[in-house]
Amino acid sequence: MAVLMVSKNDEKNIREKLRKIIKEKALLKDLAVNLSSGEKSNYYFDMKQVSMRKEPRKLIAALIGEMIKDHNITAVGGIATGANPIIDTIIDFCDVEYGFYVRKKRKEHGLEKYIEGVLESGDRVLVVDDVSTKGNSIIECIKAIEDKNIKIVKVLTIVDRLEGASENLLKIGYTLEHLFTRDDFEIE
Repeated sequence: MAVLMVSKNDEKNIREKLRKIIKEKALLKDLAVNLSSGEKSNYYFDMKQVSMRKEPRKLIAALIGEMIKDHNITAVGGIATGANPIIDTIIDFCDVEYGFYVRKKRKEHGLEKYIEGVLESGDRVLVVDDVSTKGNSIIECIKAIEDKNIKIVKVLTIVDRLEGASENLLKIGYTLEHLFTRDDFEIE
């Protein structure tokens, strides 16, 4: 497992490089789009255009690695599919052993699982998402795993759209951390 180490001096440069990549590859403006929250928006972050590329994955891992390095995280997870590439990135590049994802609905074949991957009793968990609007996906993930005898240590999104996710997570006892907010991308 490769653990990326970042000096405070490098962190600013990494953050700016990732911000530029997100702005160039993922941010779509001047369109009409329906968000998973049910809201309509004139901009959209297509984060898989970033989270499924090698260079930005390493940048994401470096920044998240710094945020979690002192928290003894044993598992990382989130709601499929937005969280999946981020989960893989953290497992590949940070000191986290395994991961899981929560399906939007239980499989109707095979083992009919709602939670896929590895999540064990006693785990210290990082919950992730690519973009947060109202926080519904993160809350759905938290509700699915809260009763599994684990501790949710951190909740993190790559981009917070600043449309209520933080406040909604606070209502259920969690602080949403982010790498970026909508304001980092000069969206009007």
